Amino acid sequence: DSMQSSYAEYDSPKNVHLPSIKILPGGLAHISEIVCHKMPHLSDLADSSSCTDSEAELAVMEARSIFFILEETLRRCRWTGEIETRGNYATPKDVVFVHLYLSSISHFSQINSFYKETFGTILPPSRSCVAVGKNVLPHGRRVMMDCLVQRGSGEYMRIAPDVKLEALTTLSVGNQKFIKEHKANLHHKLRSTLHVQSVSHWAPICVGPYSQANTVRSGVIFMAGQIGLNPGTMTLVEGGWKNELRQSWKNAASVLDALEGSLSDTIGGVVYVGHNEAFHGRALNSKLLHIWEECNNICRD
Repeated sequence: DSMQSSYAEYDSPKNVHLPSIKILPGGLAHISEIVCHKMPHLSDLADSSSCTDSEAELAVMEARSIFFILEETLRRCRWTGEIETRGNYATPKDVVFVHLYLSSISHFSQINSFYKETFGTILPPSRSCVAVGKNVLPHGRRVMMDCLVQRGSGEYMRIAPDVKLEALTTLSVGNQKFIKEHKANLHHKLRSTLHVQSVSHWAPICVGPYSQANTVRSGVIFMAGQIGLNPGTMTLVEGGWKNELRQSWKNAASVLDALEGSLSDTIGGVVYVGHNEAFHGRALNSKLLHIWEECNNICRD
């Protein structure tokens, strides 16, 4: 009970400052830099002496606050220019892609259960989870999140294929007209999800509550982050970071191939290189330049 009370202030803060939001026509939105407004410290833990990893506990507190802020943001967004917005809102099931930044990847196992509670395990968003190191995130925070949202897409994907549109009575009040219009267009899906959880040789399985890819409006694919895993064995390929990067692109290509796309269709991507590669050996600037050149060559190949 004492631990639960220590979380209360972060689970549902009294004052919520909404993050940066960009809303586009058709209910598409990008929400960036979602952080816990009040950064927790050891004194906020009910009993820090009993915590085997107090930093992980504090990261969990930040994450729970972030998930609450996301839900509030989705609820309060003005998705249209209409004054009347009753029932016209989004939920975490409408989130298409999550970019989660952690100070340490070791924190994620504890954060994961609350992540599941927020986004669910059925038709979840694609996700890129990156450990950026201590004191890299704003003001030393341990967790930050960006996400892309397609309003109404969570309900849209959960409509059974054989259900007649006129029979749909369970849709949220503000979104039902919007969802029915998109469902009536059989050639332009509002959202679709690729979520494979069995071991195969074509791409790594999803080992957490995320999808390999989410496609929005039958055209733009948001893929989960890839690392250099051998799909058949789910172990990192040998030979160092260059081979891992090549394998990462192969895995991405396999996912796109399953969606009838290819790397030549790619609009953009982000490559993260571990700090050990940058700070080992030669002078930093020279090393970074060398890594950049190698990354550039591999990515263009």
